[in-house]
Amino acid sequence: MFLETILSAELHDLAGSVQDAGKLRVPLVYFYPEQDAWVARAEVEQMLAACPQGRMVTVAAAMHEVQESPRAAEELFRQVVWACWHDTPQPDDTKAVPHAPDKKTLLAQNRRERERLRRAGTPSEGETEFWTGYLKKYSILEKSTDYRAYLNLVGHLCGPPRPGVLVLDAGCGNGLFGRWMLREAWRHLPPSNELPPTYVGLDLTTQGLADALTGQLGVGRRMLPVAPGLQYAMVDFDLLSDGHARLPFRDDTFDVICCSLVLSYLKRPQALLAELHRVLRPGGVFVASSMKPHCDLSVIYRDSIGRHVTTGDVDSGRDLLRAAGKIKLKEETGHYTFYSPAQLATIVMDADFNVRRSQLSLGNQAAVIQAFK
Repeated sequence: MFLETILSAELHDLAGSVQDAGKLRVPLVYFYPEQDAWVARAEVEQMLAACPQGRMVTVAAAMHEVQESPRAAEELFRQVVWACWHDTPQPDDTKAVPHAPDKKTLLAQNRRERERLRRAGTPSEGETEFWTGYLKKYSILEKSTDYRAYLNLVGHLCGPPRPGVLVLDAGCGNGLFGRWMLREAWRHLPPSNELPPTYVGLDLTTQGLADALTGQLGVGRRMLPVAPGLQYAMVDFDLLSDGHARLPFRDDTFDVICCSLVLSYLKRPQALLAELHRVLRPGGVFVASSMKPHCDLSVIYRDSIGRHVTTGDVDSGRDLLRAAGKIKLKEETGHYTFYSPAQLATIVMDADFNVRRSQLSLGNQAAVIQAFK
């Protein structure tokens, strides 16, 4: 019924929007994000040209998810307040800037609203069920230029592969980082009888671990003269929060630990960070990442479909975006917490790591840090 109504009312295309805009007899202000991945500026201008009292306000440096840029979002809200009171554009005058509540009041109100949303929006499915479904759609990211650049950065920060290195992938998903590591080992390690790298993958879902094993065995057998060590274990990191459970490794075991896009989804990420610090050897490297607050994944989708992809790839990308929408909803309701580079560095330093590098990647939507023990 919804789609039928949309079509019959001509709400589904540009022509219908132009027709409706021409009927308006009240002011229309259209706030256009300068870097919107979904809406073409020329189409907005065409629609506004038909509106007798229409005008556009461009929000500089903003994407479709305007809160992706806090500065752009603040400017947008000021412009909205001004537009509600005036028929003219906001002048460049400090007197025209509306009064904003102090930050302490805003943060307190934000906490109250998030807590209310969290209570009202209890997820209908468990974490294992959710991530099993999500990982089924995740492999399409291998074709994304932004994701490949992200993997290259994470691998670069982890350091070049070397004989005998012990690598822990804490939250390996379906093993994309492990496959990247094996390919790099094939490219850089000379054929020899030296001890091969050992990769250990931990994840919540059996399906993700099975996919990781299948994919990495295929890469290893095709490329490496000496078969790498591959080990996997199913671990629920949230069980570490009670202080009794521990990771099944001795102190100072691993040379490299990667924790890619995991910490945000834990009830108490500090518990996992403490365990990762324990099992990393002194001088070992730790690389962690998190999607940033109010991230906009549309840029990754847009950059990907601009390449040579199939219709199936586009459909898979849309499926992944829909699944990612659930993650965004859980962020908004307080079930997940995303971190900026500075915030991520702070919680990692609180676990006694020494942070050396902090930056954005994955289309500038993910925070990545490099630290040492």
